[in-house]
Amino acid sequence: EISGNVAEGFVVRNTNTETVSIPVEKRWVGKAGESAEIHLKADGQTIASQTLTAKTNWEHTFKELPKYDATTGEVIDYTITETPVDGYNTTISGTASDGFVVTNTITGKVSVGVTKEWVGPKAKSVTIQLLANDKEVSEATLTAETNWQHTFDKLDQYDKDGKEVTYRITETSIKGYDSEISGNVAEGFVVRNTNTETVSIPVEKRWVGKAGESAELHLKADGQTIASQTVTAKTNWEHIFKELPKYDATTGEAIDYTITETPVDGYNTTISGTASDGFVVTNTITGKVSLGVTKEWVGPKAKSVTIQLLANDKEVSEATLTAETSWQHTFDKLDQYDKDGKEITYRVTETSIKGYDSEISGNVAEGF
Repeated sequence: EISGNVAEGFVVRNTNTETVSIPVEKRWVGKAGESAEIHLKADGQTIASQTLTAKTNWEHTFKELPKYDATTGEVIDYTITETPVDGYNTTISGTASDGFVVTNTITGKVSVGVTKEWVGPKAKSVTIQLLANDKEVSEATLTAETNWQHTFDKLDQYDKDGKEVTYRITETSIKGYDSEISGNVAEGFVVRNTNTETVSIPVEKRWVGKAGESAELHLKADGQTIASQTVTAKTNWEHIFKELPKYDATTGEAIDYTITETPVDGYNTTISGTASDGFVVTNTITGKVSLGVTKEWVGPKAKSVTIQLLANDKEVSEATLTAETSWQHTFDKLDQYDKDGKEITYRVTETSIKGYDSEISGNVAEGF
């Protein structure tokens, strides 16, 4: 380009017409976004923009760009920027001569909640470990003061390669407890510790009076039958219910163990004892008898006679016999056995009548 005149002189200006092309590649670490807006700057001033998508193969080349500044003649400094993409960190590498790479790495934070549940007595504290991709990254101590809860917060959702981090928890084992971990990052984790303490409950069967052939015993846990056992003379009328959980898996409360028995005809049942000391099931033989009395006369009859009923030689009742009673009476609903299960001996006596001798014959079965 020539400018000027004779008076001022002429200027011949030569401008280098060399151009450059600047390739730009877009990379995603993690899930790719829908698009990215790339800006080309020349000496700090935006001169062009381009939207990249999967359809453009996330690439673009800015072409036929002047290499030199027309005013200064200096090499133009070309750089690249990007409109920020929510949820991603951006890094830009490369040069104008080699091309630029714009890398977006997915970001995000998560929180992991932990709640402790107990079945049975609580320990003083527990230690929970947080693992990220199976590597321990943090731990927390849970106590009654923390309400047995903790939240691990501000955790990276993705690793440096844009892959989602897998978080899980473990617990330092506690002697005497089984540990069960459930849940997930979104809903939180629950660590349930179940006391593994067990109890054994001995049961002894006793008979007052003649023993039966067998007895069916039932073990109940909080009112629900969970086991039954037949005891006989061969078992020495004993049984031990073993390895029973001490605490309820749902409520965490100590289980109330009790014993019942299938009723045995002809016996009354009493149950004594406790789960900790053992139970005694006592069957006392029962039965009722009736005892009939008939009065016979040799000679004129008196107006009445008084009959006494004796049980094991102790008077327990009496009756007055007259012509109106047909000189008969029945003592009924009498206990056949005493409190020790022994059969009671019944007999009758008569209040003496002046001028008469008295003779008593018979038995309970046939009457007196």
